[in-house]
Amino acid sequence: MDVIFFKLALRNILKNKMNSIINILGFSIGIAACLFLFLFVKYEFSFDKFFPNHNRIYRVVSTTKTNRGVSSSAFVYYPVAPDMKSEIPGIDAYCRVTMENPAKVYSGNALYSINNLRFADDNFFPFFHFKLLTGNPTTVLNNADKIVLSEHTAKQLFGNSNPIGKTLKYNHKLLTVNGIAANPPRNTHLTFDAIISLKYIGQSDDYKGWDGGWTMLSYLELSKGTSPQQIEKAFPDFLQKKINDKWNRSGWSYSASLQNIENVHLSDGSIQYDCSSNRSKSSIYIIGSITLLILLLAIVNYIILYTAQRLAKKKDLGLLKIFGAEKYALIFQTFIEVLILTATASLVGIILLQVFLPFLNTYLQTTVSMQESVLSIIVFLLIIISLLSLVVSFFSSRKVIKTKSIEALKDTTMAAVSGKMRNRLLVSFQFAVVILLLVSVFVVARQNSFLLNHELGFDKDNVLSVYSDDEFMNNELDGFKQDLLQLASVRAASLSSQTVGNGLTANGYKLEGEQQRTIINALYTDADFFKCFDVHIIRGRNFRGNKSLDKNAVLVNQQLVKRAGWKNPIGKEIDRDGKLNVIGVVNNFNFKPLTSNIQPLIIMANPSWDGWGYQVVNIRFQTADIQSLVHQIKKLWKNRFPETPFQISFLDDALASNYQSYQAQQKIIGFFSLLAMFIALIGLFGLTVFTTRQRTKEIGIRKVNGAKVSEVMTLLNMGFIKWVGIAFAIAAPVAWFAMNKWLENFAYRTSLSWWIFALAGILALVIALLTVSWQSWKAATKNPVEALRYE
Repeated sequence: MDVIFFKLALRNILKNKMNSIINILGFSIGIAACLFLFLFVKYEFSFDKFFPNHNRIYRVVSTTKTNRGVSSSAFVYYPVAPDMKSEIPGIDAYCRVTMENPAKVYSGNALYSINNLRFADDNFFPFFHFKLLTGNPTTVLNNADKIVLSEHTAKQLFGNSNPIGKTLKYNHKLLTVNGIAANPPRNTHLTFDAIISLKYIGQSDDYKGWDGGWTMLSYLELSKGTSPQQIEKAFPDFLQKKINDKWNRSGWSYSASLQNIENVHLSDGSIQYDCSSNRSKSSIYIIGSITLLILLLAIVNYIILYTAQRLAKKKDLGLLKIFGAEKYALIFQTFIEVLILTATASLVGIILLQVFLPFLNTYLQTTVSMQESVLSIIVFLLIIISLLSLVVSFFSSRKVIKTKSIEALKDTTMAAVSGKMRNRLLVSFQFAVVILLLVSVFVVARQNSFLLNHELGFDKDNVLSVYSDDEFMNNELDGFKQDLLQLASVRAASLSSQTVGNGLTANGYKLEGEQQRTIINALYTDADFFKCFDVHIIRGRNFRGNKSLDKNAVLVNQQLVKRAGWKNPIGKEIDRDGKLNVIGVVNNFNFKPLTSNIQPLIIMANPSWDGWGYQVVNIRFQTADIQSLVHQIKKLWKNRFPETPFQISFLDDALASNYQSYQAQQKIIGFFSLLAMFIALIGLFGLTVFTTRQRTKEIGIRKVNGAKVSEVMTLLNMGFIKWVGIAFAIAAPVAWFAMNKWLENFAYRTSLSWWIFALAGILALVIALLTVSWQSWKAATKNPVEALRYE
């Protein structure tokens, strides 16, 4: 009997080739999307679980409360971890690691780029158990002049020769290669291309105290049997003694908590300053939700087409009933047929994913791999195939099984009303999902365009930025700036401490008229800044251009004046390690990404006041020959600083990088929207084919009685148009609510215009009509005599 069921299943599949192909194609896309989601989530949740003691390694997270608000950071002050280790019982070890930074190094006269350089304590390798190919883990970083290279970086710099003992020049200092590390796993937030001993930073006593300066990722390894809650209980008294006794007088406070290393990579957004490589949990939810919708659409698509063929299957099942088949055997026969289709679709889905995986990883900024999870893929697919086959076969055969054998053998041409209604509802569901995703694509794209083109309060166009290294003195770039001003293509040049628009450093200041200090952003620049960026001084004067005359002079923005409540800001004093005098007020401009509102700002022309130096040369140009200009700038740079790498970029590109994660979301939603639309359309196409075949006799009779082709097409199309309209009515309010919530993440945001929803609905309707009309036209133009003979 089992062989008969298997043969019957194959016969049904081959007999209905078009429906089978449509089913397999739609289902394979759903399986590929679901498999991609499975691998993606599995990879994202695997981060940092390979560390042997990962359950005992915790990162210190700080929270600073001021009269301006609360901010949290994964980067804590230099002495936090060692002081905690020495004064709080239950901590076995600590290790500090700086954030990753790009770097330029010289090997001989050759210049190389290192994308991911970190400084770390000398116990970095024994603490985390990263594998060393060459070198002793306990001594490889024991001196300030030691550097460890990853295997990839060592090969990039030295080829196949042994790099141990060779020297590299970094920031004008020689470092000795003391070890080669295996390339770190991809699933860690502590990736690196090179590690320099933290003693390199420790050579200077500046800015390594509890009051600010150097901050870094700080990890504690807790003793066995010690819970993080036990350690956290000691934090209030510990921090009161270390910093809060002093800070409380200004209305500030500093607190800390512990975060297990497993929870670092997936951010919930509660930590404002964190690793740039971390992925937001919301992005996981977005990708997951959309992918599950794709799979759901594929299942719905399958149910629509499979159950639409119920009448043809009635005869087969009726014959089996007459020959004594039990109802469970009939369910099994349907299960075999569905199982063959789903298994075939799964194999096609694996092939599709393997072919498109490199593109998906690049396009969606993911790192999914099938080779590393073969066993997991097999188990996952077996579960999916079995569950879906059971569900689909049960729901598609339960009504047929209840039909009497004689009734099942009758030749009927009209599907049950309930079946029609169910299929139309499922079509509405499919197009509701499509419309929802289309609205999301339009809104996300509009918001991204809004962010990239919004007026910032300064002119970002036609500005190039040249970056120096951290060890430049304050006056070293002055001569280079004067060289630039001799070029005909250069309109203006200005020196600054940081790139404008990406966020600025913040310090504690006491404003005149206030008793407490306030954290305020600061920009260190020169008198030419305002000309270079077209920022307007609306009250007072500019810097004189003489550092000695302007050593304690500052300009402030309108937001600071409003915050301080000053009616006449000129001449007001601001205290920070001495008195600073306000000489002017500038218009508000967005020195942070547009996810934040404009904040108070202090502009100073004496960076040495706070231990800063000029690190960015901003160049406003007036030429279309950018390549020639860059060549001239590079030549001037090499003449002045032959041993310092030349780094240059467009300011608008740097500002656009602030919104890369949102552009990635746009790509994700756009890509999966196309998949959803494709699945919905092939399902609609298959249902249209089946419906027109079922109504062949009706169409023939109408044409014999004088119905025109247009009238027949209208008759066939109107049902689908109505159900797409219902889909729009369902999707529009859901999309409006979801997009409103998403836009709340931005301080500056676009509006939800009615035409966005109308466009999504019209686009879905047009696509549905084009899909349906092809089959409607074929049916309407068919010879009515052939149609009646067919019946």
